[in-house]
Amino acid sequence: MCSNFPIERLDGKKIGMSSASHTSRVLLKILMKKFFDVQPSYLSSRPYEDLTNYDAALIIGNDAMTDKVNSVPYKYDLGELWFEKTGFPIVFAVFVVRRETFKQNPSGVKAVVNSYASSIQLLGQEKEKIIIKAKQKYPDISYDVDNYYDTLQFEFVDNLKKAFRYYLSLAEETAFLPRVESLEFIDGF
Repeated sequence: MCSNFPIERLDGKKIGMSSASHTSRVLLKILMKKFFDVQPSYLSSRPYEDLTNYDAALIIGNDAMTDKVNSVPYKYDLGELWFEKTGFPIVFAVFVVRRETFKQNPSGVKAVVNSYASSIQLLGQEKEKIIIKAKQKYPDISYDVDNYYDTLQFEFVDNLKKAFRYYLSLAEETAFLPRVESLEFIDGF
């Protein structure tokens, strides 16, 4: 998030909310309400929004790693804030399959999981090539792509499952997501 004000002073201020990540939108709202005790006004915005019409803006992904962001007075990495406040890493993405869908088409679900596993394997084998291509495709990224790549986790291990459950519990507690009645993790087939 980029801001013209320190995060603690965003009460009543306007925050542009990118639609690029629902997880990040909910994460920001939880952090603001539960850990900073501020209630800003959340407004939908483009994925990369300058601060012309907003006091702060949620900026996602590559847009958050450009030099444009460096000119803003205050910058906050939501993953770092979450870890600082909760002790948990944030899980930004998961595969979710309804139980009925899994029962009706286990081979289809397995094909998706296998495709994902193959992609992850290639990420490990071709790291240097991927980083070079990313730097070519996104030349305006000022962030250290090599370092960023090393922070990504693709295995949904036990501590990430616990972190994900905690995120869901706070999202329910703060009324930013409905209660998840049941959650079952499937580790391989």
